[in-house]
Amino acid sequence: MFIQYQESKHHIQTEKRVEFLNSEIQLYQSRINGMGLDGDCAYERALIKVYNDLLAQRCLELNNMRTELPA
Repeated sequence: MFIQYQESKHHIQTEKRVEFLNSEIQLYQSRINGMGLDGDCAYERALIKVYNDLLAQRCLELNNMRTELPA
């Protein structure tokens, strides 16, 4: 008799969250790269600041999740 254990829902949700965070990080990085590092106008500079803030938040959350995950 073989018993197969399914992965816990928590583990699956965590993996999906990590995948989502990675995609958000890539999105923000591509937007920042597309506008350049300094921006051409006040609007772009404001967007760059927002994207950098969001990028930092997502990276921090991702790093926190990675340190909390069991090896």
